[in-house]
Amino acid sequence: MNLPQLLNQNSYWLATLSLVAIASLIVLLRFRRSRLAWSAVALLVALALFGSFLFRIGVSEIESVAQFEQILAAPQPVVVEFYSNH
Repeated sequence: MNLPQLLNQNSYWLATLSLVAIASLIVLLRFRRSRLAWSAVALLVALALFGSFLFRIGVSEIESVAQFEQILAAPQPVVVEFYSNH
């Protein structure tokens, strides 16, 4: 796997980690001794985790190639989305 593929497959986590780290650093440097600052950091982490669950790809409804071809042959329009973990 080359670097562009690695960045593409992990772009959500890399962007989220960068944003959470920068935002946390700003909050903690500005409000060091405040419990509210640590609560804000915890909220940022919770939002990042919630986002990962929100944008997760679900289980496929199609279980075989034959079923896929049958759906494509149907008279109504079909939207096809391909996704690969590799």
